[in-house]
Order: sequence, then structure tokens, then C-alpha cells
Amino acid sequence: ALVLHIRRKRRKRRKQEEGMRGVNRRSFVSELLGITTTPKWTISHLKLDAIRHYQQDDLQFVPDILGEGHFGVAHKVEIKSENGRVAVVKLSKHRGMSKDDWHELALLANLPRHPNVLDFIGVVRLSNGEYIGFLAEFCSNGSLDKLHEIQDLREPTKFASIARDVCKGLEHLHSHKFLHRDIACRNLLLKEDRVVIADYGLCRDLSGGMYMASDSTKLPIYWTAPEAILSRIFTTKSDIWSLGVTFWEIATQGQVPYAVLRSSGKYKDESELIQHIANGSEKLRVPHDVRERNPVLANLIALCLDIDPKKRPSTEILMKYVEDGKSSVYDHLPIVTEGKTQCPHDNLPERVHSETTLA
Repeated sequence: ALVLHIRRKRRKRRKQEEGMRGVNRRSFVSELLGITTTPKWTISHLKLDAIRHYQQDDLQFVPDILGEGHFGVAHKVEIKSENGRVAVVKLSKHRGMSKDDWHELALLANLPRHPNVLDFIGVVRLSNGEYIGFLAEFCSNGSLDKLHEIQDLREPTKFASIARDVCKGLEHLHSHKFLHRDIACRNLLLKEDRVVIADYGLCRDLSGGMYMASDSTKLPIYWTAPEAILSRIFTTKSDIWSLGVTFWEIATQGQVPYAVLRSSGKYKDESELIQHIANGSEKLRVPHDVRERNPVLANLIALCLDIDPKKRPSTEILMKYVEDGKSSVYDHLPIVTEGKTQCPHDNLPERVHSETTLA
């Protein structure tokens, strides 16, 4: 009887895996979210029934396209069965669901909701059962990098509100063993009176305490921590570095990290510049007026951009510093100092999403 029971369980598991094995390609979730490669995980511990399923006919599409990329299109939609709830649907140019797709979606579906983390709603399929995309929360006020154009986010009260929301959202991800790996103003959305962390494109399960990227994984290199550039190993401390670069974006009103150096001709190519960033010889500089107008912002950048990962604070300490302007751990924290290279911030190019393959 025991042998028959084991055989039945094996047949059932094989059938489930075959049902989730899509076409032979990269997972469409990865493609839509910008992942170049996807590690192989086990999904046995995840609750697949937590994923909500929607028919395409359940959605009322709004004519305007929110965005379009190489792998898919984002539309604003209303969910008919939920009293016209507004959402964003990302439709893949490919069809079918792979095992990696199901794993990534199950991770998102099992992540507890939080007001400062974008809500994953469910997957979308055609009447014939083919899966074509997924639904996420709609944030009507766009991303933080666009807000720079109309508001000065360096103002202490505004910045404190933003920093609190981002730290709360990041703490939620870290407490549930998630790394984001792409914290940046472009991935912070505005919904009503709060900031929401979005773009799970590089979000990874941190159950082992760290995550190692593959050789061909594309990363937002100028937001990536030096130790992650050198070793490809990511931890919560590398997310804190990215948060520091994000605070620097706010301090400079949306400028692009290292943009002047990239166009100055000081280095023969981009890879040489990246080497200097990785070894700490090139640093981001905070404008003098920000140090005077908002020393909390300037000090947070210094905290997060410490070249030693062990010295970077947790999100809990960062939130305390935002609230108090000080922390018992960092009572005598010096204002951020300039790097070896002077980096004037005038005449910078428009924002770009810089992704470079780590070689």
C-alpha cells in the first residue's frame, strides 16, 4: 500500500509539472519584468492556488497604452467582476507558462500585502486556457522620477514622507526574504498619498540569505552595490546601497548617477568607470545646498553608500533616523564627503534607464 501511495504521488507531481511546463523559452514573466535569466527553483513549498486567474473577457481595456517594450505591452484595464476595479495588465508577446513563470508568480501571490509594495493581482488567460499576462495594482500618479519635474522632493517634510514609505516597503520585502535589486526613483510609484515600491523585475527569493546572479543577468549597474558588481552576490545590504543612490537622485532632482563621468572622457570606456565605482575610488557627491537645506537627506546618502556593506544600516535604523534626525548608532555621523573626482551637476542629460551586462 505504501509503494502504491508513493507511486500515485509521483505521478501526480509529474502531471502538475507537465501542466506548468510551457514552451521552451525564457519565462514570459521574466521577459515582461526585464530579467535576462531565471535561476531554477523548486516550487514545492509555494501555494500555487494563491494565484488568482482572470479571463481576458473579465477585463475592460482602456484604449491608451501605458507602456510598450520588447517583450510586451502594458494596458490600463477595469476588472468587470470586481466593480470596475482599475488595474494594469502586462500582456506578453509570447504564449504559454513555464515552470519558472509559475514559480515567480507564486512568490508574488504568497507575499503578504503591504501599502508600500505594489500589489500583484493575478494572471490573465484566453478562453482556450493560454496564459497571456498578469495583473498588478494601478498607481495613478506615475513614478517618482517624473515628479522631480514639477516638485522639489528635497524639501525636508516631503522627503521624510517618501523615505518612510520606501523604507517600510523595503523592510516588508526583506522581512519576507525578498531582495528587490532595482530600487530607483523610476521604480517608486505614487498612489494617492503614499509611495509604492514597484517593478519586481529583479526581485529574488532570499531564503538562503543571499542571491547570486548569473553571468548574463542584466543589472541597473549604476544603482548596484560595489560588492555586487565584483562578486555578483546580492544581500539586503546591496538593496540599501541602491536606496542610497535613489536618495541621491532625489538630492540632485532626478539626475543620472555618474552621467558627467560617463561623458567626460576621463575613462576609456564604461567598464573602466565601473571598475572605479566598484573599488570605491569614484563616489556620488551630494550638492552643497542639500547638505545645508536637508542634512538628514545628505546623511542618509552617506549611511547607505558606505563602501563596507556591514556598516550600512538596516531599514529599521534608517526609519528611525528619518523620524529623529539621529540614531544612537550614528550619533556622530559626519556629513557625506566628496569623492576624489569633482562631479559638477549642470547640463546633465535626461534620465536614462542604464542597464549593463556584468562581464
